[in-house]
Amino acid sequence: MRPLLKRLARLSALLGVFASTAALAQGPTPNGRVVLVLPFDNRSGNASLNWIGDSFPDTLDKRLNSVNFLTISRDDRAYALDHLDDVKKAVMSATCDTANQAAMSALSVINRHDMEYDRLTRHGATQGARFP
Repeated sequence: MRPLLKRLARLSALLGVFASTAALAQGPTPNGRVVLVLPFDNRSGNASLNWIGDSFPDTLDKRLNSVNFLTISRDDRAYALDHLDDVKKAVMSATCDTANQAAMSALSVINRHDMEYDRLTRHGATQGARFP
């Protein structure tokens, strides 16, 4: 994989983890679908098209929200980008104990989210889940 693609893959993974954790902490998501839309780069060489890089993700966010996806806002995406070094440092300096504590904390958030979802949806019944 080329270096740029590796950087983009790592960035996407870190942003996805960061943003998903933040979204889970906010409460149940519509149908459990969380999407992170990243900005686009204008590689056309035409500076008058730079507006598309930020405009298109906003439009896509609105369209996805209209069909019950939870999208990560531009502000949350910018916050995540601003704190990537913090996340990287935390991951690189993690020990087994600190990684375990972080994992247990994340599982606790996920468990609270699941319990709240079950309470709000009567274990998915209001979302169409049927059990024999």
